[in-house]
Order: sequence, then C-alpha cells, then structure tokens
Amino acid sequence: GSLIPGDVIELANGDLIPADAVIISTSEPLGTCHIDTHELDGESNLKIRQCVSLTSRIETDEDVEKLQMSIEYKKERNLYNFVGKATVGDKTIPIGPAQLLLRGAGLRNTEWVLAMVVIGVKHQTKQLMNAVTPIPPKRSNYDNFVNKLILLMVSTIAVISLISALLGTLFRYREETHWYLNKFEDDYASIFLKYFLQYLVIFHNMVPISMIATLELVRFFQSYFINNDRNLSSKSCNNTVVRNSNMNEMLGGVKFIFSDKTGTLTKNILTFKKCFAFGSYLDIQKDNTEDASSELTRLLEAISICHTLIPHKKQNDEILYFSGSNDEKALVEGAARLGFGFLDRKKDCIETTCPGEECRTIEILHIIEYSSERRRMSVIVQYPNKDKMVIMKGADSAVFKRLNDDKEDMLSAMECVEKFASSGLRTMCYAYRNIAIEEYVNWKEVWDQATSSVIERDVKIKEAASKIECGLILLGVTGVEDQLQDNVNESVKSLLGASMNLWILTGDRHENAVNTVKLAGLIQESAPFIELRATTEEKAIETVEENLKTLQNLNVLESQNEIGLLIDGTTLNFCCLSNIAAKFVRLCLACRTVICFRVDPLQKAELIRIVRKETGQTTLAIGDGANDVPMIQTADIGVGLYRGEENVIDVKGKEASCAADFSIEEFQFLPRLLLVHGTWNGLRVSKLVFYSFYKSAVFYLCIFWHCLASHFSATIVFDRSTIPMYNLVFTVTPPLVMSLFDRFCNADFLVESPKIYQYIRSGEHRSLRMFFLWAVVAIYHSLVTYLVPV
Repeated sequence: GSLIPGDVIELANGDLIPADAVIISTSEPLGTCHIDTHELDGESNLKIRQCVSLTSRIETDEDVEKLQMSIEYKKERNLYNFVGKATVGDKTIPIGPAQLLLRGAGLRNTEWVLAMVVIGVKHQTKQLMNAVTPIPPKRSNYDNFVNKLILLMVSTIAVISLISALLGTLFRYREETHWYLNKFEDDYASIFLKYFLQYLVIFHNMVPISMIATLELVRFFQSYFINNDRNLSSKSCNNTVVRNSNMNEMLGGVKFIFSDKTGTLTKNILTFKKCFAFGSYLDIQKDNTEDASSELTRLLEAISICHTLIPHKKQNDEILYFSGSNDEKALVEGAARLGFGFLDRKKDCIETTCPGEECRTIEILHIIEYSSERRRMSVIVQYPNKDKMVIMKGADSAVFKRLNDDKEDMLSAMECVEKFASSGLRTMCYAYRNIAIEEYVNWKEVWDQATSSVIERDVKIKEAASKIECGLILLGVTGVEDQLQDNVNESVKSLLGASMNLWILTGDRHENAVNTVKLAGLIQESAPFIELRATTEEKAIETVEENLKTLQNLNVLESQNEIGLLIDGTTLNFCCLSNIAAKFVRLCLACRTVICFRVDPLQKAELIRIVRKETGQTTLAIGDGANDVPMIQTADIGVGLYRGEENVIDVKGKEASCAADFSIEEFQFLPRLLLVHGTWNGLRVSKLVFYSFYKSAVFYLCIFWHCLASHFSATIVFDRSTIPMYNLVFTVTPPLVMSLFDRFCNADFLVESPKIYQYIRSGEHRSLRMFFLWAVVAIYHSLVTYLVPV
C-alpha cells in the first residue's frame, strides 16, 4: 500500500528509495550510508548520509516497535535544504539534509537502512515537487510561419475572387454585342454572388495543400540523414536519434544553449596533479616525497585529515573511498599514493599513516561542513599528544581572508593559484592553526548552541564557524585536473563563433562550475564575475538593480561583455519572479556567460521559461540525466546525451535521451547538429515552402490572366483533369529533391565559418519580405507563361 508519514521502512543495498525519509539506523558502524542521487541532481558521485544519533542502535523489529520518535520539519521544494528536529523520548536534536533520504535516490554500498517516512504522498516529495508541469507538444516556428502564409494566401484568393466577380458582373450587364453570352436576368447581388462562388472554386487550390504532406515527408528523410550521419558519432554504432522531426529546421535558429555540467561538459574524472607549499612544488604523478620539504609534507598530511570520506576495505586490502565530493576523493587518493594514507573512520576519530610512521589515531572533534556560501570546510582535530588544531580548506578567496598577516606567503600562493588555474587545474587552498584549550572550550559552547538551534540555524552556524576560522597559517595550494569531454573547447569555440549564448546550469559546487567554464574556454581566465547572492526577494532586487546601474554607468549594458554572472539556486528563485525577471534577464544578456550552481531541476526549467518569454529567441537545453528532463522539455529544442552501454561515465538510464527531441552521444557533436544540419534544414524547408506557394501562384495566375481575355466569364484555360495533376504529378519532384539535397555550401565550410549560422538564425530566409519577392517572381513567370507562345 501507499506510505504515510511515520511508517518505518527497511531498505537493502541497491533499492530505490520510495519516499522522503529520515534515517534511523544503518548497517555501518558509524551510522552512515551511501546514496546515488544521479536521477535527482545529475551528480554521479555517491553522497554520504548519517543517521539520527539518538536512534543509531535501532536494529531489530522489537527495537522499532518500542521506538517513540517524532519529526518536525519545514516543508520546502529545494533538494539541498532540509531543516527539522527529531524528538526521541524526552530528547530533541536538530536534523538536516545529512539525515534525509530523497525519493528517487538509490541506496549503494550499504547492507541495510532503517528510515522513518516524513513525506509519503508521491506528489509532495521533493522529487515530484521539482518535476516540471505537463508541457504541450512542441511546434516549429516554421509551422507557425506556414500558417501565416496560408492565411495570407486565403486572403489573396478572397480578394482575387472578389475582384473577378465584380468585373464579371459589370461585363455581363454591359455586354450587348456577343449573342452567345446570355444576359443574366437576376439582380446585381445574385450575379455577383454566383461569380464569387465560382471563382472561389476555381482558385481555392491556389493554397498548396500538398505542401503539408511534402513537408512531413521531407522531415522524415531529414531525420534519416541526421540519424545516419557518421560524423555525429564516435563509434561504429551510431546512437544519434531524432525523436521529434518537427524540430529539424528549428536547429538553425538557436540563440541560447542551456547546458548541464557533470557528464555533459566534463567526464567527472578527477586527478590530483600538483601541489605547492612555501615555494616548493610537487608533481603528484611523477615525484615522490623523499626530497619533499617539511611544508609539503605537512600539506599532504592535512589533505589526509581534512575531508569527509568514508573508506571501504576490499578483500585484497585495497581501500575504496566514498564521498559527496569527487575533489576530496581525488586529493586523498593522491596523498595516499605518496604514503599519506587515510585508513579508517570511526565514530569520533580517523586512522592515518605517514611515511616512516606507524598508524596513528586522530580524534575528530568537529566537522564544519562546506556550503556554497562559505566556500570552505574545516575540521577541528585532537592529536595523540592532546594538541588541538583547526584545519581548513576551500577556495582561495575564502581562505586568504582568514589568514594571518604574512603577506609574502599569501602573494606566492596567489601566484601559484593563477599558475594552476591557467593550466586548467581546479585549485584549493589549505590552512591551519593550533587552538588553546580555553579558546576551544568557549567556542564549543557557542557551536553547540548554534547547531541545536531550529530558528536561523544556518546563520548561527556561519557566525560560530567564523570565530574559529581566523588567524590561520597557510599550508599550501593543490591542483586537481577535471577532464573535459572530448573536443569541448573546439565545440564551445564554434558555438560562440555563431553568436550563441552558452549558459551552465548545474547542481554542483560554485568553484567546480567556474573552473569548468574557464577550462572549456567559455570565458577568459582573468575575466571578472558578477556574483548574485540573496536570502530575500528585496535583497535580490537590490543586487540586480545595483549591477544594472553599474553596467549602465560604464555604457556597456546594451552589449555583451567579457564578464560572467554567478547565481545560486536560492537567489535564482527570487530572480525568476515576475517583478524582477525582465531586469535579471537584461543583466544576464550583458554577460558572456551565466553560471547557475546548486540549482534543482525545476529551477533550470523556470530560468529557460523566463528567457524564452523575455527574449523571444529559440532556446536549446542539453543534458544527460533524469534531473535534466524538465529543462529539456521546457526549452524549444531538447538534446539528450546517451552513449550506450560502453559509456564510462556511469550510465544511469536514458531518461534525458528519451525526453529529448534529439539524442546524441557527446557534447562535441552539438556544433555539427546545429551548424550543419540546422543550416541545411532551415534553408531547405524555407525553400520548399516558398517554392510550393510559387508554383501554385504561377499556375492560377495564368487562369486569372485568361479571365481578362474572357471578360471574367469564369472559364478556365486548362483542362479540368490537368489542374489536380499539376500539384500531384507534374511539379511534385522539384521541391522534394531541392528540400532533400540542396546545399548552398558543404559541411566543413559551415563548421569552419560559424558566422554563416547568424544569417539563418536571423530568419531573413523565411521572412515576409522573402515571400513577397517570390510572389513578384511568380507574377512575372505567370505572365511569361501565359503571353509567350511555345
């Protein structure tokens, strides 16, 4: 039956979580478990969740029956937020996202988990609250344009019939000399009506109805060409699929591209490459620690301590690390290869090793977790000799502000950060300081009060953390390589060359998103960023207006500038409101790229919706996970990535591919899909439409010219059997062949010259101006056909 709040569920390894639930206990000694949230946020790395500390010993059915537990929480849609409190007996403790299992996630590497359901109704879970509302079937802009032309042609037929009927009526009443033309005895109105209906019957086929069938046939063959284009695949087996052929010609009009990051632009394979400490560099892949300085040794030791990884020993004593951050995993694995190993994590301590030393146990007193606002994390540890120390790691901008006054070390570290970043490495800074016992005792009291607070807990935790994270000594800088997908740089260059706006929407961290954008060449390494952060609607409006005013004062608001815009999910919620959306989009358009981090699926879809509304331009969304489905369905064109069974990037399903209009293997094939097939299909379909109207106009205008010679007697110059054959047989081949094989330039030239795409996107080739030019040619050709003897 259906689950209700308060139900206790048992999950086994590999199970899909059926409801939002708070963890009671797990099979792991530390009360932890691992979940896979790929279908929720697109991140393929496993997340660590922790049980409620008061219930960690609940294991048997008898324990569950005796359990008296209540949970209070604040209901909200955001995947990354959860504020509540759990009461067990007479004890109450705060709970947060670390204790919550989300519906749609999967349990991994954990034998069993007991959890209490907090949201059992399916449509009220966070997963379904972030699902996009039903979207009507997508229509091509070309279909709308054809409808306008048909209305215009119907109006033209009505006018021609009206004029012909009027002239025919006048001729009948004025004609006295020709005995074979009988004079009507009816009144003017009746004669006019008879003629008008006759001419409507004669000219009604001037609307090329056969064009609709031809257009669908052309789209079918265009889809076949795309599906079988070997240049859209890197393997012998082509995974390119067109799922909505109505969008084929729309590929030639894209202005905005909204892309996921993990699995779309990057492979999500991270490697610890280099580190720096006080003027000394160490290449993790080549060097060893025998000649390493004491400062580098201290840095590597800090790397093995400051993290949230959970180790898992295999039967061959190999240690696997699980973490919510792939950066942490890469750093700890790199340090372990150099002898600074992380062996085990128990409830309040960890076991580490150093070269030449035995295993030692370090007590973990507190973990101050990372957040996108703080952009750092810290651990407070106690060594076997009872010395207490705070070790912090984070972005350079967050760490440098909390260092002591040693300017020389800071300057050398800043140079190193720039050097690592310019070579495409993700940087992280480490710092530390010793803590006196008295200071620690006083701080612990403040910390306990902050963590136990239910009201404004995040604000109080941030204030408490700042009191201990100050006056630090710099340890060094690390560089981690995040591999991009193949040929991403070249692809981005081609798309930008076609004047497209490429925006990144990701659930990942701030630093990772910025690094990927710079690494992919979306923006220059030294380019500044506008960062939008707000906790209230009023603050969001104020921030957006301040930045607009700044750009306006610099006279650069109306042009795209070499700056980026950063915005988190919370602030994006406020910016998508109707009273600020237009200003927000205007600010975004003044930037080279926009990075939205820590955003959920529905926020991605909402951003695309307001961009479509405010700009009226064609949008395209591309992603590889189920969390990308809402934005893929909301955009004018949706592109899903699916690499088949050989994918090395943790294939989780074909949700994005099946929901999309087009499915390709990798991001590198997007430029060819747009620049080549989009350009060809756009021009071909527009020519098909105009040619269809042209050939009908030529044929029926000949009948109209004959009306002039026959005194508008409603007689036709062609045999009646010829009229239907004209569209169905005589002229069916030219538009079909032209719309399938016409190439105004080859594929290589289109890829090498992306600026050509701007002409296609402008719509000049399918404008009313172009239609009237074809109409002028049709009038001229009809006159030549009728008047010039053959």
